[in-house]
Amino acid sequence: MFLDVSPLRKSREFRLLYAGQTVSFIGSMLTYVAVPYQVFQLSRSSLWVGMLGAAQLVPLLVAALFGGALADSLDRRRMLLVSELALAAASVVLMLNARLAHPSLWLLCGTSVAMSAITGFHRPALEAMSQEVVAREDQAAAAALGGVRYSVGAIGGPALAGLVIAKLGLAAVYLFDVASFAGSLLCLWAMRSLLRKAPEHASTLGSIAEGVRYAKSRQELIGT
Repeated sequence: MFLDVSPLRKSREFRLLYAGQTVSFIGSMLTYVAVPYQVFQLSRSSLWVGMLGAAQLVPLLVAALFGGALADSLDRRRMLLVSELALAAASVVLMLNARLAHPSLWLLCGTSVAMSAITGFHRPALEAMSQEVVAREDQAAAAALGGVRYSVGAIGGPALAGLVIAKLGLAAVYLFDVASFAGSLLCLWAMRSLLRKAPEHASTLGSIAEGVRYAKSRQELIGT
């Protein structure tokens, strides 16, 4: 069975979004590997690595709630631009920290937790925007392409991270991530704005509460 690439042919906006996010995701996967590696390198403790993962989870979930509510009322393209600018700036901090003679473990962990929160804010707008720029009949094909993007990044990114760390060092990994965000930002900048009008009665906290109530009513969502 051949992969259906019709969404890429039909939609300029989807092509730009897909290309930019593919590059960005691969870069992010490099950082995903480099951060816990550097945490262990600095602390010599697997407990620190585990604590970092736990610390990243809470801001990821909380920020995703606000990101999902705001993605219904704000320009999703602008949300992605702001989020990825912030992520790129955080990657610059990681790169500069890695270049120090004595990198700061606390700065590394704090920046990583902040990136987790930004990613949680970023993800709902990205998912909603992917659906918005593709026709209804091409949604399944677009989802399949998204799966391919994830698989390529999740497999190729960590493998590439190992090579870059071994040959060029940790600072080079973070620099690669910064460059990947630059590519994604250029693609987003070339896209048209997608402004959504929220219902007049809607509020951010109200939308979050409504979403939580709905999730609690669905067993499959609670399981996820």
